[in-house]
Amino acid sequence: MEQIKLVLRVITAPRSAFRALPPDRWYLLAWIAPLYFGAARAFRPPNYERNIQIFGSNWALLGFVLVIGFIFIPLWAWVLRQILKLFRKRLSVRKLMNIYGYALVPRLIVAALAYILFIIWPFRVPDEDILTPQTLVMIILGAAGIIYTMILYVFGIVVSPSENDGDQDRESPRGDPLPHH
Repeated sequence: MEQIKLVLRVITAPRSAFRALPPDRWYLLAWIAPLYFGAARAFRPPNYERNIQIFGSNWALLGFVLVIGFIFIPLWAWVLRQILKLFRKRLSVRKLMNIYGYALVPRLIVAALAYILFIIWPFRVPDEDILTPQTLVMIILGAAGIIYTMILYVFGIVVSPSENDGDQDRESPRGDPLPHH
């Protein structure tokens, strides 16, 4: 229930939502949202024909996407963590993954709206470069979702307080403990 409340807070109160994300455990969106968009990219029409020739079946393609996702999602968070350390921002890999998963909420909303649009306003994607009202709406919503996701991701990193990353206790030259940032 806590995770669902955070989804709503990402839209209504992003600062408190990103600060509330835990640094020590994964939330479901940290995995599901990036994996969904990875699978959507693999099954998109220009990529799908090439991918299905390579993998032979939809299940093999989905399995490959999941394996790659389970490797690269935490790897990317770890690389970002190392970069942020240069700027004295200490966030755990899990916290960065949670921030990214919840930053993808606007794109998930746009994807859901696109599915609803397909259901209530069915159309066929034209073979030619014809701009229909449906494709124009999806392009505008998609662009807005991507831009807002990028803003939320950076915002989530900035507003999240740095954490103690488990390094040895720091001391001043006089032997007094220094506060952790």
